[in-house]
Amino acid sequence: MKPLNQLVDKDTRQKLQSAKIETCQDMMLANPLELMNVTGKCYNKIGDLLMTCSECIIPRMKTAHQLLQAQRATSVSTIPTSLPKLDGLFHGGLPCGTVTEIGGPPGSGKTQFCMTVGASALEIGVTVAYIDTEGAFTGDRMVEIYKSRPRKVPSLEAIDKNFILYREMTYEALSHRLDSLENALVEQTASLVIIDSVASIARKEFGSEDYRDRQTLLAGLMTKIKYLAQTYKIAVLLVNQVTTKLNEGKPRMVDDTSQDFESGRASVVLALGNVWAHYVNICLITEFLTSDLLKV
Repeated sequence: MKPLNQLVDKDTRQKLQSAKIETCQDMMLANPLELMNVTGKCYNKIGDLLMTCSECIIPRMKTAHQLLQAQRATSVSTIPTSLPKLDGLFHGGLPCGTVTEIGGPPGSGKTQFCMTVGASALEIGVTVAYIDTEGAFTGDRMVEIYKSRPRKVPSLEAIDKNFILYREMTYEALSHRLDSLENALVEQTASLVIIDSVASIARKEFGSEDYRDRQTLLAGLMTKIKYLAQTYKIAVLLVNQVTTKLNEGKPRMVDDTSQDFESGRASVVLALGNVWAHYVNICLITEFLTSDLLKV
């Protein structure tokens, strides 16, 4: 995929940068009339440029055979989870090139699962990019999990070298991080990206009255995530939360009363909605079996 600066001349590039248009994605989001005004080019030339940009960012059509060959050619095809039954079900672990979501109630081990998968990835020499949006990640806990690995593992220098931690607490910061993450994937050859979690940002920044706008922005985030997973053949692990759904209405971000559940008017579902769910390849649910036993 060619960057925008290779598709236009120097003068046009400077004009676009002055309008904060720096990537092919920025071009596709801009209004053609705005581009005409910024660059001084006619409508037909802007149309040709937009067509070129779209060809750069839209994935090429591939047959099932080509996809299978590409998967087999990948040096790391799965990331082990350290849960034998789950790894057996997925033929080795979380598949690279896909998006896996894990969701469940608070305290059900979602972040613990992410750290465990991260430690498993480090154990096989994979670079991990971990994006923390809640402040739930702690280095001490990560080191503790890494040290407890059942097999012999490298020294803790592997965490310093192959574990990249980002803290992005807003939607805008997370969106910018995903835009810049492409360079890190190329330079660090990362094979696992963990985001814990998008749901926390959605709850902090969007109320129930902003449901439609929230879905549009979340779809934009997931488009970037899917692009990174499929283009660079990495495994992406996302954390989701649960919300209460009124059976006769839209989900709401507050707990319902017990009467609602007893009457069948409410149920607990994963947050972020159906639009988000359609982008996910694998969905894992954590739940309490007893006070001290969890199931995935």
